[in-house]
Amino acid sequence: MERKDFIFKKLYLVLFVVLFLPVGVGTAELHVPNETDVVLNSKSSVGMVLAEFPPVVNAGVTEDEVGINFVTDERLGSIYLQFKPTVENSWANADSVKTKMTSFSSGNFWRFQQRHFTSHEVHLTGLQEGMVYDYRFCLRQNRPCSPEYSFKTAVQAEKNTIYLLADLQVPDRNPASFKLFTHMLEVLKKHHPNGRMMVQIGDLVNVGGKTEHWDDVLTYVYQDLDLLLANLLGNHEVNKDIHASHLTNFFNLPKNGTGTIKETNYSFDYGDVHIAVMNTVYMNNEANLA
Repeated sequence: MERKDFIFKKLYLVLFVVLFLPVGVGTAELHVPNETDVVLNSKSSVGMVLAEFPPVVNAGVTEDEVGINFVTDERLGSIYLQFKPTVENSWANADSVKTKMTSFSSGNFWRFQQRHFTSHEVHLTGLQEGMVYDYRFCLRQNRPCSPEYSFKTAVQAEKNTIYLLADLQVPDRNPASFKLFTHMLEVLKKHHPNGRMMVQIGDLVNVGGKTEHWDDVLTYVYQDLDLLLANLLGNHEVNKDIHASHLTNFFNLPKNGTGTIKETNYSFDYGDVHIAVMNTVYMNNEANLA
């Protein structure tokens, strides 16, 4: 152990605060009290670690449910989700739920190193219809926490608007290329402004096994959608990721179906509509049709 590492860790134990020690160009070692160290490129604060990927809010099986997913570096450990109705100004009485963790790896060397991630899933039930909720993720039950996000639950009505969009599949990673998708969504919103749900019917990314392609979609498309989401498996989601691990770990889709890949066959209610999703990529697989 180098002397500077020894001195640093000794100070860390005495002060019991979050400190950072440079270990190389563009890299910092993040110490989180009572948690395993996290090493991230260009990520030098807990806030940045908790905001590396935007979260996603997926439709639940019924209108009073949602599935929320949040991806972090694997070594960050367990985290909590706090949520409350937006009308409540304080987080003092917010509910806190420990996330369910699943590990997965980047499909290639991304951001200069092989990365291992944790998918944090939370299923919220018993929500009020048509209610806006705020939520955030915290290393402890109250702090430090991520930025705040929000979602709105479905409303029971005879008429509901659902936006349906297909292939995005951007190959060049140019931020301008993602505007075709977002501009089309804006056209739909202009003509049908009351929609709160979007169904994306597959081929959201060009190469499913490249984590940076999912990062691009979350950053340039999903981050500011403010919609409940449902996603389908396309053939590009299994490109270099035969088990669609990125799809199932970046999203938290209903798990009420069967098949070879979890969360690719499912159904859910939205208002007066029941939507059934089928995995057509593996139609020749008998297990997928069971």
